[in-house]
Amino acid sequence: MKEKLKPCPFCGGIPKIDKRYRQWDGVYYLSTSIICEVCGASSREVWDINKKEKTERVNEVIEKWNRRV
Repeated sequence: MKEKLKPCPFCGGIPKIDKRYRQWDGVYYLSTSIICEVCGASSREVWDINKKEKTERVNEVIEKWNRRV
C-alpha cells in the first residue's frame, strides 16, 4: 500500500512522483524522483530494476521523502 506524500519540507508545496526508465551499459534502470512542483526540491533513487520489486522501491522513496527530523 502506497503512503500519501507529505508536503515539501522546504516550502510546503505539492510533490509529485516522476518515474523514468533509463539504459546504461546495457542494463535498464528505473529512476524514481519525488519533486516539489513549487520550489523544485527533489529526492531521487536509481537502481537496477532486476534487484527488487518496483513497488517496494517506490515505497522506499516515499518513506524517505516523508521522513522528518
